[in-house]
Amino acid sequence: MYLSAAATPAAPPGPGPVRLPLRVRGITARRFGPGRRFVRGPVPWLEQYFADLAGIYDVGLRPGFLETTTRNSYAEMAAETALALGPFDGPVDLLTTAHAVEDSDMERSPTGHVCELLPGDPLPLGVSDQGSAAPFTALRLTSAYVRPGGLGRAVLIALDQSSRPYAAPVPPDREVTADCAVGLWLTADEDADTRLAQWTGVRPEAVAGLLSAALAPEPAPGVLLAGAGVDPGRDLPGHAESAGRLVTTGRGLPCTGVWENLARLQPSPGDGSLRVTVVEYERALGHLCLCSLTLYPREEEGR
Repeated sequence: MYLSAAATPAAPPGPGPVRLPLRVRGITARRFGPGRRFVRGPVPWLEQYFADLAGIYDVGLRPGFLETTTRNSYAEMAAETALALGPFDGPVDLLTTAHAVEDSDMERSPTGHVCELLPGDPLPLGVSDQGSAAPFTALRLTSAYVRPGGLGRAVLIALDQSSRPYAAPVPPDREVTADCAVGLWLTADEDADTRLAQWTGVRPEAVAGLLSAALAPEPAPGVLLAGAGVDPGRDLPGHAESAGRLVTTGRGLPCTGVWENLARLQPSPGDGSLRVTVVEYERALGHLCLCSLTLYPREEEGR
C-alpha cells in the first residue's frame, strides 16, 4: 500500500531555478486527426446527463455536440502517447497529466484510463486550471513525489484538445487549434541536472528581469525554447543573437506547443546530448515558468 501526504520540497522555493532529481529518459509528441463522434446517433439520456453536468457551471452543452462533432478525448490521446513512450524497463510508479482546457469526454478519466495500460500500479495525478503553466507544475509535482516517496519511474503527459463541448468563451491565449499530446518518461536520478523555476503574480513588464536573472548563472543552453506566451523581443532581449539557438512557439497549443518543439530536439542516435531551456509565460494568470534539462540520444539509455 502506498500512503500519500503533502510533499516537502527538498529546497525552499526561491527566485531562481531549483534542481529536480529527474532525468528525461524519453519524449514523444503526437498530433491527432479529426477523431470520432462521441455517439453514432441521438442518446437522449446521455445528452441530458452531460447537460446537467454543464449546467452546474452555467456553461451549457453545445447543441448536437455528442452526435455531430468529432473529437479526440484526453483519455484516447494520453493512451496512445503513453504506449508510444514504451516499452518501459520496469513498472511505472507515477502518472501525471496536464491540460489547459476542459475535456470533451466527461465519462472517462485520462489518468485512470492510462494507469490501467501502464506496467505496475502508478499513482495518478492530474493538473488543470493553470493554463500553459500546467506541464511545469506537473513536472514539479512529479519531482516532489519521486524524491521523498521513493518512486523511480514516472510518465508525464501534456494535452491539448480543440473540440470543446461548451460555448463558453476562453481567453485568446487558451484557444486550441489542434489535438496534440506530448509524453515524457522520467526516472529518479539525484545526479540529474534538471532545473525548474516558477513565479506567480508576474506582470508582463517583469518577465524580462526575472528570466535574465535566472538565466545568467546557467551555462548557455544549446537551445532556448520560448513558449507562445513569451515575446522574445520584450522578454528575452539579446538571446536571438547569443550562442544559444532561440526557437519560438506559435499560438494554438497552449499546453503542448513548446513541449512539442522540445520533442523535436531529441538527439538522433550517435549524436551527443543537448542542453535545452524552456520558458513560458501564462499571461492571464501571471505565471512565469522556466525549465532546464538535458536530452540524451535514446540509444544511450540502453533501451
